[in-house]
Amino acid sequence: MNKTAYDLMPFLRDIEAVTTSTSLSQVQKDTVLAEMRYALPAPVFCKSCLGTLALISSMLGTDSASTKEPKKEVAKGRAKVPTKGNAKGK
Repeated sequence: MNKTAYDLMPFLRDIEAVTTSTSLSQVQKDTVLAEMRYALPAPVFCKSCLGTLALISSMLGTDSASTKEPKKEVAKGRAKVPTKGNAKGK
């Protein structure tokens, strides 16, 4: 099911509730926030709200929902072709 920004609003409220809680230690806060990362929907289900998903992901400290394309690595130069081979002719 596709998500909208409205569907992701509970995450924002819950992140704020955890981070401002006075009854949780910092270790407990970190644990809850880490577990919230796993509950985020995948970007494929958030096509209409990728910006909101990226914002929430950054608040939770994860880049898994990044809207940036990964860098493509380009080979630098060509591979050297051997002048002499070990293959035996038939």
